[in-house]
Amino acid sequence: MASLDDLPVELRLQILAYLPLQSLLWIRLTCRRWNDFFVANASAIYRNAAGTEGFVEFLEMPLAQAVADAQYVNIVQNDTEPPDWYTFCRVSAIYRNVSKLAPLIRRILMDPTTDLNVVSVKLVREAILERDANLTAEFMEMKKSQVGQVISKVYQDFTSTANLRPSAC
Repeated sequence: MASLDDLPVELRLQILAYLPLQSLLWIRLTCRRWNDFFVANASAIYRNAAGTEGFVEFLEMPLAQAVADAQYVNIVQNDTEPPDWYTFCRVSAIYRNVSKLAPLIRRILMDPTTDLNVVSVKLVREAILERDANLTAEFMEMKKSQVGQVISKVYQDFTSTANLRPSAC
């Protein structure tokens, strides 16, 4: 009986290009053979995923340009390693999930009863997870400084696009 392993690599990559990012994670965890395939073809798989998820405008976009266009990727990028498509997709997905929660972040930060000296990344993280339990595990594993920077970036983007500015208390 024929299996997916009988298909050429290019055809398997094309099939995977139709799957959402979360499904790629689950397929990779299915078995060692799939994990090995992902390791060997990570750049092509996650470049296609970036296009499928809408993180890049066109698939031929070079990674350096995609990273430069998405300023938030630099926040969590490790300075010792060059950026790769996997990291780009992971960070873009986290930013997109957190961006959906920008009004909640704003409410926490703008609430007059909230002492901004006491607001911690842990408080914001818990509020976000309470609102959206589907956030990726990577978000929970990020360092506090990285989460704080992502939250700050989301808040700045939200206030600049919504023309909302913090009022003086």
